[in-house]
Amino acid sequence: MPRFSVVMVVDENYQSYSLQSILNQSIQDYEIIIVDVSNTDKCKKIIQKMLEECKDKVKYIHKKNMKFPMARNEGVKRAKGEYIIFLEQHGSIEKNLLKTLEKKLKDSPDIIRFQMKEIGTSGVKMYRELPFETLSGVKSFSKIQKYYCIDKLECYAYKKNLWVKYWPSIFKEMEVEYFAFIPFLILQSSKVKSLGYIGYVVHPTEAPNNRIEGFNGYQQFEKYIRHTDAKHVKLLQSYVAHTMIKKSIFLKSKEYKKYVAELNAHDIFKYIENPWYKKYIMRKSPKMYYKINKGEQ
Repeated sequence: MPRFSVVMVVDENYQSYSLQSILNQSIQDYEIIIVDVSNTDKCKKIIQKMLEECKDKVKYIHKKNMKFPMARNEGVKRAKGEYIIFLEQHGSIEKNLLKTLEKKLKDSPDIIRFQMKEIGTSGVKMYRELPFETLSGVKSFSKIQKYYCIDKLECYAYKKNLWVKYWPSIFKEMEVEYFAFIPFLILQSSKVKSLGYIGYVVHPTEAPNNRIEGFNGYQQFEKYIRHTDAKHVKLLQSYVAHTMIKKSIFLKSKEYKKYVAELNAHDIFKYIENPWYKKYIMRKSPKMYYKINKGEQ
């Protein structure tokens, strides 16, 4: 059984450097699961040509027009590795990522986080944060939530059994992929650690996105966590509220009014408790700060 399963979902926009970055890894204890959701054979032909010399490491699955979240989970179902890593079709991983992760698996953590960098037209931007050794899910969450892109799916290695245990079928209907699912997994974990190693690379064609759009996903996720054995639900609700309120700061007047009306309708403001977050909102948007305080009354 391989230590790592790297799951990729691809379509007609697939970039070959993504797959090549896996094949270039400095250790060989991995498998690759490719789920092709394109409606043509173009992508299949390109990939098969690249994989002629390493077919024993690759599983290729064609699921025509399947949505990306479901396709990723289809890849997880076929995975044999102890840990799952997801790779975006426009992203890549550094040569020593798997080797670096391997060195940190002695105490069998549920999740390991690593860092990312973004390659853009203006140069390379690093997203660094202070690493930490094994902590509980709650303690690690308190650290990670203050950093950039906590929801970035590709910045973690997950124990397969953890992912499978909590993946809910409701995500078939979600407007937003993995709505708050990564913070949720962290809070359910017993052991989490974070590395200082920059292992994931965002390329110009892949825009990082850590904002939450719409309320359909919020409603469905709220329903899910109420009907599961989830731990630390209040912390999760607080994080989701922070994220959704933060988005409103960047909206224009007409959009802002509509969005705040939705926040009120879903009673989001009652979940805001952290003093440091209130201070942040007060600096960025006094009128939103007023809404938060009004929601507590």
